[in-house]
Amino acid sequence: MGEAKRRRETESTYGVVAKDLQTKGLVISNPIWINQNGSTLSGGLDPLELRFSLLYWDKLVWPKSNLINFPGGYDAEYLETLKI
Repeated sequence: MGEAKRRRETESTYGVVAKDLQTKGLVISNPIWINQNGSTLSGGLDPLELRFSLLYWDKLVWPKSNLINFPGGYDAEYLETLKI
């Protein structure tokens, strides 16, 4: 018997997502170009991609780290103030 099948038969909450975790989300990043010398990141999020993504998703997140952090731009800052 497979592990998934066993868990589905024995655990009542297997495969159930809590109501507070049912928000759909999408991780977006800055446009990246890859060439022979390596990769290059642009300075901000593409406003058209940002708007297109919001048509289908409730929340948006773009990656940050201690080493690399590009601001999202005016549109992203506005959405952050709206808690999107």
